[in-house]
Amino acid sequence: MNKKEIEIAEHCFREGTGYESHKYFGCSHVRRARGGHEYTFRVWAPRADSVALVGDAWGWDDGLPMIKNEGGIWSVRTSSKELLTGKKYKYKIT
Repeated sequence: MNKKEIEIAEHCFREGTGYESHKYFGCSHVRRARGGHEYTFRVWAPRADSVALVGDAWGWDDGLPMIKNEGGIWSVRTSSKELLTGKKYKYKIT
């Protein structure tokens, strides 16, 4: 998704007309990077103090810290040398 598509997806979600939010939240394979793949993970947790991505690829304890935007959507972009299809992940929400 480009920046404009992200803005539209977030706007529609906040206004209650994000009928295709499943394409925006969760895990998105962004693109193939040199020697690997890039992914974006997103979750809506407006009252969370912190959110981290934990799983097979990042460890199950601390994981990757996510960044919150003003709409309560947490996201992180990461790269992997291998395709993450079939790998397990969760959001550690505090």
